[in-house]
Amino acid sequence: MYHFSYLISLIFLISCSLPEVKITGEVEGLQDGTVTLARLDLANNTTEFIDSTPIINGRFTFNRPQQVPYLYSIIFNDTTKFSFFLEDEDIDLKAQIQDGQFQMLGIASGPEDQLFRQYEIDSIFERSTGQSIMRDHSHSVFAVFTAYYQFQLHNYSVGEMDELLERFSEKAKRSVYYHAILPLYQKIKNTAIGQPAPTFSAPDTTGHNRHLKNFRGKYVLLDFWASWCAPCRAENPNWVEFYHQTNRAEFEILGVSVDENEERWKNAILLDQLPWTNVSLLEGWSAISDQYAVKAVPQNFLIDPSGKIIAKNISVSELQAFLFTINPI
Repeated sequence: MYHFSYLISLIFLISCSLPEVKITGEVEGLQDGTVTLARLDLANNTTEFIDSTPIINGRFTFNRPQQVPYLYSIIFNDTTKFSFFLEDEDIDLKAQIQDGQFQMLGIASGPEDQLFRQYEIDSIFERSTGQSIMRDHSHSVFAVFTAYYQFQLHNYSVGEMDELLERFSEKAKRSVYYHAILPLYQKIKNTAIGQPAPTFSAPDTTGHNRHLKNFRGKYVLLDFWASWCAPCRAENPNWVEFYHQTNRAEFEILGVSVDENEERWKNAILLDQLPWTNVSLLEGWSAISDQYAVKAVPQNFLIDPSGKIIAKNISVSELQAFLFTINPI
């Protein structure tokens, strides 16, 4: 009994001595409520809710185990969201909320977060900005985080990806994001331009299975989207207009939704008046999106009549120009 009690005490002392980081915040205009700490789980591409704490007189505190750099989000009262890199240094945030809008007044944080904060978050996903981040800051985990999304969204050749991966520092290569890139990199290679499009089947809105191979003989735009994806929905009217102008004997669109809710998926199709075939496994990020290395939407792949991928993330105007070159008026 003595040895067992001693062991329990030792475990308790060790657990209490583990290093922690503290996240503190002071938010003007928000006296009470709840703050939730969340992050994206890279394994299943879903939001993971880590912890929550009350806001008392505009202040809140989280204590978290010290860890490798990872992008987290703080969600105020289930609405307003603020993203930051959590690493091995304390974070102290000062902000205000006016008319429901979040405005940061200042933040003390680690070097990864300070680098992240130099960029508008939307610009990180643009090719030119992303390239400069990956090349100029290859020592940082933030650069690997950028590569994780750049490789998905843009048409990097295998040689370009190899060169960028090799540039990363040893510290960067130990990151969670680097280890997430490696299996993704292989799938991106398998769906690169010039590769045969991976085949699949999925139910359409009537429950009938539709096979990609049955679209052979036409150019097919494989469009990954979701009812909850605002950029997808905003672009749908342009694709609908374009679709009505094309020759059905030569071109088709196959929509692949990463929805989970059947009613929302079908309602979005009706509201946006999508006239093409739409399929979904209704599993969210499913085996179909996984084999195409799709971890964010919207994304698309243009497949030629033989079943080969010939373009990725093509715009309406680019596709219109391409189809005109093969069939000029």
